[in-house]
Amino acid sequence: LFRSTTARVDTPIEDGLARCENIAQYGDLWQRWVETVQRATATGDTRRVVDLLRLAHSELQRPDRRRPFQELASHAIRTVMDEATLRHWVAWAVDDPSWRPHLWEVLPFASETALPVVERLFGALAEPSERAALVAAVARAPQLETRLLERIASEAYGPRARLWVEALAGAEVPPPLRQRWLETLARHAEPSVRAAVAQAASAVGGRTAVRLLVEFLGDRERLVRREAIAALGRLGEPAAIPFLARLAGDDSDDALQLEAITALGASRLPEAVSPLRQLLERRARFGVGGRRHQRRRAAALEALARLPFAPAREAVAAVAASRDDLAPLAARLLAAAQDTSRT
Repeated sequence: LFRSTTARVDTPIEDGLARCENIAQYGDLWQRWVETVQRATATGDTRRVVDLLRLAHSELQRPDRRRPFQELASHAIRTVMDEATLRHWVAWAVDDPSWRPHLWEVLPFASETALPVVERLFGALAEPSERAALVAAVARAPQLETRLLERIASEAYGPRARLWVEALAGAEVPPPLRQRWLETLARHAEPSVRAAVAQAASAVGGRTAVRLLVEFLGDRERLVRREAIAALGRLGEPAAIPFLARLAGDDSDDALQLEAITALGASRLPEAVSPLRQLLERRARFGVGGRRHQRRRAAALEALARLPFAPAREAVAAVAASRDDLAPLAARLLAAAQDTSRT
């Protein structure tokens, strides 16, 4: 009786939801909201759908709504996001970039059944920022996020998983979720995916990234090892320096040794000065000749020139003032550093 006397079928949904204080009438209004969204979607009325989604979002954000009211609103949004509706919305998002932010707002309510359309949308997005926004939206949908990670981590997914890792690096997601994705995909069978994880870890930073990248130093694929070395340099973490210093002093692999020397310079940390000076002085002291060794010394000199610390500058200046074969290179590096400081 109370429902029949308070619910008005002709009440506009917008006014009804905003003013309704009766839980039964509130549920009826949300049912009308679902039906209206579905009709507007089927007819391609994107403007009406946008208005209705904004209405739902504003109702969810209202601090004066008690939990039962909020649960009705959440249930209505989940109900409307069936596979057929999502297919329409994803098609709109592919064709119309202005529609995408509205989809990002409601996508967290999607279940794992939305996985196929989400993958289709991801493949259609060309801009890295748009892919990152999609990943951030999926991260707020627990069921969908878990199922998506399982699928990406499978060997059958192949190199396509690399694109998801790259999008994750630029997405605003909770650190624990980012760490779980990186640790899971670090075991991916595809080398390019593991290399992408190394790149993403350098963007995340912290000791967790150091641990992950150090594990990659023992990877069976050279591509992954090289990316891990470069990423350790980009981290700017003092904990990474001992591992880079060890590789920089290892003569067994010229290419990886040069990568490690370059990474020490890229770190821009004071802890990198000592191993680079030792490498430079050891070569000079024992007079080890050969082009290979001179390339390593030149790389160490260039790495020192990149470090903005007095001991590094002094080491470069000492070589420039000596009769070392690398004296001309050291002089050029000093001159370039002075020009940079003046500008």
